[in-house]
Amino acid sequence: GRVGQLLTERAADGKERKRLQGELAACDASLLAQRAPPHRLTLHHRPAADVAYLNAVAAAFFAADGPPDALLLLTTTDHPAPAPGKGKKGGKESAAAAPSGPGAFLLAGPPEAVKALGPAVAE
Repeated sequence: GRVGQLLTERAADGKERKRLQGELAACDASLLAQRAPPHRLTLHHRPAADVAYLNAVAAAFFAADGPPDALLLLTTTDHPAPAPGKGKKGGKESAAAAPSGPGAFLLAGPPEAVKALGPAVAE
């Protein structure tokens, strides 16, 4: 019936969303790997992402020949980015428009560096 059809469509939509999120993570990681300086911290923020996305970016970054000694700090917030033109003053982004609130981060890189820096990043 109709309920079964809706459930099937919802499951298909979830699979498609997961596939697209994987492609986005791979694209983001490839761009990060191309511009990541060796021995440096590379930052990336994606609004309204989840931890699975952060993990996918980190895995793809190092698989895409990102510098093996690079540190990668990925962040996300629980809410989407503001609409274009919102939170700007005089054509510049205002500090008040910066994302805040609940979110997540992932620090990836050489294990000894992550272990040493992880607690400080978490604060």
